[in-house]
Amino acid sequence: MSTASKTCILGASAFSIFMVYFVHSNQIAEKQRMSAGVEKDQERKQIKQSRFDDLNKQRALYDFYEKDQPITKNSNDSS
Repeated sequence: MSTASKTCILGASAFSIFMVYFVHSNQIAEKQRMSAGVEKDQERKQIKQSRFDDLNKQRALYDFYEKDQPITKNSNDSS
């Protein structure tokens, strides 16, 4: 076997090994990114739910206090 053919086989083998490693590491990184996206979505949902709960509490307080002291909206005021 000539030196050129040995070099070609060695180069092709090295390239194949590198590509397998690259694809495998890329799949692992993509899986981690996707998992992080799911975790962020869950966190956003929790924040949104807590804000919605706070809004409902504020509405309930508004209704409670409005019973004692009604709020009148005057469209002629130019404050």
